[in-house]
Amino acid sequence: MKKILAVLFAVVLVVLCSCGNQKLLDFEHDTYNYIHCFETGKCYKITSWKNNEIGIKVVTEKYGNMYFSEGTYLLIENDCPVCGKH
Repeated sequence: MKKILAVLFAVVLVVLCSCGNQKLLDFEHDTYNYIHCFETGKCYKITSWKNNEIGIKVVTEKYGNMYFSEGTYLLIENDCPVCGKH
């Protein structure tokens, strides 16, 4: 019985926490494909991201792990409203 409850709990946890391309155990349901950095004026293609109180850590296709402090970036689904790319 304990094993069944443990498996059920694990399944529920995965279903509730698997959201878009945001890392597991984050409870926001957003999928973003790009991040625009205001400091560089460039957009980067992202594969996953994790937000915290002071910024965001993203994994980009070309540059790997990157960190942006709050207020220096814009998460984008498709077309960038700042630079018009994608």
